[in-house]
Amino acid sequence: MPGFLIPERYKAHESSVDDLMIVSIIWGVTIAAGLFTASKAYKQSKAMYARTRHLSTYTIMIWAEWTASMTIGVLCWCHIRGYIEPR
Repeated sequence: MPGFLIPERYKAHESSVDDLMIVSIIWGVTIAAGLFTASKAYKQSKAMYARTRHLSTYTIMIWAEWTASMTIGVLCWCHIRGYIEPR
């Protein structure tokens, strides 16, 4: 059953093996970049907290952006794999 923004004539596209291989490579690069970014953000957060004894707006925004990016990546991966239907 289509969702609010999906018209009745919508026909789902099945992912081919080639699509899944390309997405897997991109997903792997995303995870690697995410881990690198998280380690850098952790070092910066730890240094800032040691210096000021509180979290700054910058630190909170960095972690919020990282969380949002990783969440979008997981949702896209689940959609491509067919775990989440379009709504």
